[in-house]
This record gives sequence, C-alpha cells and structure tokens, in this order.
Amino acid sequence: MIEGHEIICFAGNDWWYRNPGSSNHLMTYLAKHNKVIYINSIAMGISVQWNRDFLQRAKGKVRSHLKWIKRINKQLVVMSPITLPIYRFTIIQKLNRLLLSLQIKYCMKLFHIVKPILWISIPTAQIITDIPKEILVYHVHDKHIAQKGIPKDVIKRLHAKLLQASDIVLYSSYKYYGESRGNSSNAYFLDHGVDYQHFSRAMDKNLEIPDDIAGIKRPIVGYFGIGHEDWELVRYLVAERPNWSFVFIGQSQNVKSELKSMSNLFFLGKKMYSEIPHYAKAFDVCILPYKIDEWVEYSNPIKLKEYLSTGKPVVSISFPAVERYKDVVYCARSREEFLSLLDKSIYEDTKEEQQKRINAVKNETWDKIVEQLSDLLVSHIR
Repeated sequence: MIEGHEIICFAGNDWWYRNPGSSNHLMTYLAKHNKVIYINSIAMGISVQWNRDFLQRAKGKVRSHLKWIKRINKQLVVMSPITLPIYRFTIIQKLNRLLLSLQIKYCMKLFHIVKPILWISIPTAQIITDIPKEILVYHVHDKHIAQKGIPKDVIKRLHAKLLQASDIVLYSSYKYYGESRGNSSNAYFLDHGVDYQHFSRAMDKNLEIPDDIAGIKRPIVGYFGIGHEDWELVRYLVAERPNWSFVFIGQSQNVKSELKSMSNLFFLGKKMYSEIPHYAKAFDVCILPYKIDEWVEYSNPIKLKEYLSTGKPVVSISFPAVERYKDVVYCARSREEFLSLLDKSIYEDTKEEQQKRINAVKNETWDKIVEQLSDLLVSHIR
C-alpha cells in the first residue's frame, strides 16, 4: 500500500451533494495512509434548462461552494473551488486558471502540501496541471466528450493535452481502454470496486425497510441512481405489468407528468447513501433501463456491482459493461426481451443464482482496487 505521499484529486463528482462515486471511494482509502485534498468537480460547461432538475443541481452546487474548504479527518480535506462554468472562450479559461491556481495554492499552504501526486478525473482540471507534482495521473472514468450540453471541441482538446502530459492514464471503461491502449504505453485499466459490506446488508433479515416503500405492493422492480434512463422503455414495462410496482430511488430527471401519473410507478426521491441497502432489501429485482447512446456504451456503472452485492436479480439493457457480467446479469437487446427477462428473474430465481451473483463481486471491493492502484503508483514515482 502506498504510504506517506500527498495527493490532490480533481474529482469527477461532488463530495457533498452526490452519493459516493469512484473518486470518493478511491481517495477515502488512499487517505488512510496519505494526505489528500479532494477538489470537488469542476463543471465542464453549463446547459441551462429551467426546470426542477436543473434547479436542484444548481442548489446543490451552491451549497458545496459555501463550504469551500472542509476537513473530513486528519488526512482528508474537501475543497469546492469557485470557477466559472464556461470553457469555450480563451479569456474565461485564463480567468479560471488564475482562480483555481490561487485557491489550490492557498489550500496547499494551509495543509502543508508541497509536491503531491496530481490526480485528475475531469478534463477541465487540465488548466491547473502546472503545479509542482510527483506524477500526473489522469483517470478517464467516462467518455467525457459524449456528455450532452458541453463544448465538445474544448473538452476534446483538454482531454488530448492530458493524455500527452500524464505519467499514468487509467481507464475505467474496458471498451474505452481497449480502443486507447494501442496509442499509449502508459494506459492501464482500473475497474470500479464496490462497497460490498455496505450493499450486502440488503440480505440482512433484521435490516429495517423504510416506511415509504414498506407498504408498496410486491413484486417490486427497483432502481437507484441518476441519469440516462430510457423513460419510454420504463413506460412500456410499467404498462405491461400493471400488477407489479416499479420504484425509482434518486433525483429522476426529465420525467414527463403522464409517466408520473401511472399508478404502479413510484418516485421516492433522493436518499442518503446509508439508506440505500434498506430500500434495496424491498426490491425483488434491480434494473438498468438505460437509453443506449455513446455515453452509456463507454460507461462502467458502479451501480451494477452494487446491485449484485444485494443478491437481487439484475436485468439490464445490453451494453459492453454489463456484457462482461452476462453470467450473472440478464442482458436484454429489446424492450420485449427486457420484459421477458423480468418475468424470468422474478419467477425463476434460485438461491444458487443468488450465490453466483454474490461471488461475482464480493472480492472486487474498493480496498482491493486501491491495493492494485498503489502498486502501479509506486512503480511510476521517481
């Protein structure tokens, strides 16, 4: 395990208003033996749609900025730097570089960080790569240019500069890694881990089920998370199985009012990370009803291993990341097949199948991923 180093992580997600992502988990474990400054996600652009979803995200981001710098424990500090969420114009990039530089250097001085491992999980952090560092690690956990509502030409250029400047490039999408490793000698695959101990609590007979799901009619088809749902697929499934209940946990986005009015479809809103196993316990099957696009094709959702850790059956639309787990995940290539596999998962599941799902992920925990990562980092530090 790597010990005694300093790390500044420009994370791909916000520490305060989102449930933990890969950056949270990795830096939490690394902070056990190293000093870590966790920099909350720097926006890649702004796509304003004046609706409830946008306002909720904006509200969460403002709350993060108000915290600015907060110490989590002796080894871990979280910072929410103030920048402008615009990168198309050179003058704005220069202003953001100045704003970031001043804030990062202040934070480094405040917490006695001198020459850190610089860890970047978002292309817009490229503008600050000139700070003193041991090595530069670029963690490509998503195909950022596939994200909607961003200046793709700018993000593509920043991404290319990071690939060239980095000592280590980590891909968490096996598809993306497979396409990129031939172009670089410093490219590696870093799979996501899972908080198995946390999510396997859904199998605990003594774990309480929350009141707002306890009274919902079984069987329950459940989902937790945010983004990329195929609501037309969901509408079809809900309509075809009117005696089943479909429950969504999280800030569901772009849901039309007629969908929300369906009597067997329930949106229970965002829940704390600590609460998710309690809700998952009430599920009879977990689903990944994604709308297939370039973003999903190159994704590797942490949620997949979290689902499998609950022991529940998992039905997903087919895409590369889930195909790697096709022995323990029902993968559908059409809405009709998705419905058929839902039937199968509920009516034909066995204890043996449950154990296969558990065995597939119980040793893929975040601490094991960090052990692999530590060996790689040590080998590159000069």
